[in-house]
Amino acid sequence: FKEHCTTHGVSTVLSSPFIHEENGLAEIVFRDLLAVARTLLLTAGLPWDLWPLAVRHAAWLKNRKPNLDNDGLIPYIEVYQKTFSLAHVRVFGCVAFQWLDDYQRRTQLPEYVSKSLSDRSRKMHYVGHCDDSTAYLLWDPVSESVYRSGKPHFVENFDDVGRRISSPMRPIRTSEETGF
Repeated sequence: FKEHCTTHGVSTVLSSPFIHEENGLAEIVFRDLLAVARTLLLTAGLPWDLWPLAVRHAAWLKNRKPNLDNDGLIPYIEVYQKTFSLAHVRVFGCVAFQWLDDYQRRTQLPEYVSKSLSDRSRKMHYVGHCDDSTAYLLWDPVSESVYRSGKPHFVENFDDVGRRISSPMRPIRTSEETGF
């Protein structure tokens, strides 16, 4: 690594081991992102192994809010020179029903289930959206997989979210609930 840096004219300044204060801004940014991610997961009641999606969503939100260190400018607009809409942002972890078209219902259901009587949607949870399209990212707790979905139906229960946020005592989640 040293050789590569010197060859390309990159000067490196290494920090002392276990002295996070020397990393300055990087430590602050990661601390803030992880704090938001932790809050998103706790509020939504989702398992801890979804932390990468929560951090990704926290970074997405951070890049679309005014930055006081940059005269109140919005990082996304400064980088891409275009505006954005927050109309498609949903409550992280809210219930989302993914529409299943005929092909999905035919291929994902056992043969003994009648196509006419089968579910036309699948219950999942909103965990963000795609950067390269308008699709949403939905987590399926049954298969423990993340799917892209174009137009899911969201159930955002703001009263329930408010109750969980304002509750002074949250029960400690067991290992069965968190997956750890």
